[in-house]
Amino acid sequence: MMRSANEITALIKRACLGFGFAHGAAADMAEAGTMLSLMGLDGCHAMRQSLSRSNPASPDKPASLSLDRENNAIHLAGGTIGHEGLAAADFITAYVASGQVQLQLSAFADTALLLARLLINAKDHNLLLEIGDAPLMPEARLIEELAAQDTLLIMARPETGLPAKDWSLPAARHCPVMPADWDWLMGYAMKTYVPASAQSRKSGAGAGETDND
Repeated sequence: MMRSANEITALIKRACLGFGFAHGAAADMAEAGTMLSLMGLDGCHAMRQSLSRSNPASPDKPASLSLDRENNAIHLAGGTIGHEGLAAADFITAYVASGQVQLQLSAFADTALLLARLLINAKDHNLLLEIGDAPLMPEARLIEELAAQDTLLIMARPETGLPAKDWSLPAARHCPVMPADWDWLMGYAMKTYVPASAQSRKSGAGAGETDND
């Protein structure tokens, strides 16, 4: 089935809220998931997998996130986008003003989502991201290839001129979504809604007690 970018963003954000994430983290993850979908990858499925791994009832292997201030390096091993991944992205944004920052990534569960989040941050904060000698681009094949690797070294630095290859974020459009993933995310999104009842209407839910339909 097809869903608009706005629908995907709204569902992922509500699902993350229903899962227990704060509003800021939920919004960041929703943008990353939507970004993957706009690139032609399955953002809703990636988010479902991430939330499943974040479940305390089925913990993933221990994660490690550390910052080497002396060398402006971030080391991330294991973890998920909603916890260690967003923290690493925030570290890059915070410390890149002082010069080049490197992110050493190993055995991370949500690499595609993290790369999508980093691309969004790069546009928002005028950064250049590089892996090897090539800039990181919002291209599905490249993201898939990088996500399949067990280790990555990502360099970030302030953009002072035009990148070697200029790029823009994908334009909003309708994207294919698997019904099973949509329904799974909807199950958590529904946790954010107030059940309809006389008491909830008295408290202002919906149209309150003024709905004459």
